[in-house]
Amino acid sequence: MVACIILGISDINMVFHHILVIVSEYSGILYSLSGREMISAIISAEISNPIMHLRTILDNFGLKHTKIYLVLEAYYFISYTLARLLFGTYVTYFLCLCESNLLIVQISGILIILQSVKYSLNMISITKKRFKELDERNKFNIPLYWFSFNDKIANLDYYIKSQKEKYVP
Repeated sequence: MVACIILGISDINMVFHHILVIVSEYSGILYSLSGREMISAIISAEISNPIMHLRTILDNFGLKHTKIYLVLEAYYFISYTLARLLFGTYVTYFLCLCESNLLIVQISGILIILQSVKYSLNMISITKKRFKELDERNKFNIPLYWFSFNDKIANLDYYIKSQKEKYVP
């Protein structure tokens, strides 16, 4: 979290998310409660992270507009939705039912699920954007390459607009 802030690749939602997770994890450890639920939550949360980081690495190497990036993005969105929303909601349900779990851990679980819903809505928006980009590429018959940038994409409206946006993964 600190590295993300220093590098300027974090926003307020990400900072809030990490603080929430840190407080709930350490309070559970401090009071020796909620261990099973926290481990389940970590598994559900972290299972999609390697793909998320691989996407960011590809973007940093200028490969955001490639087929491999789109495949990884789709895989990330699907794994995120399955892991965090389906399994995460299941874990949070049992976390909140267990009276011996700390209130801070229960509240954190609910807030993280709500934040996951927000991010999933962002993913839907990004997916719609990708289909518009596909339409524009098809209109001009410009293909994506698997592992390199097609220079013709630089002339498309969506690419020109994306160069002006601040990117936060």
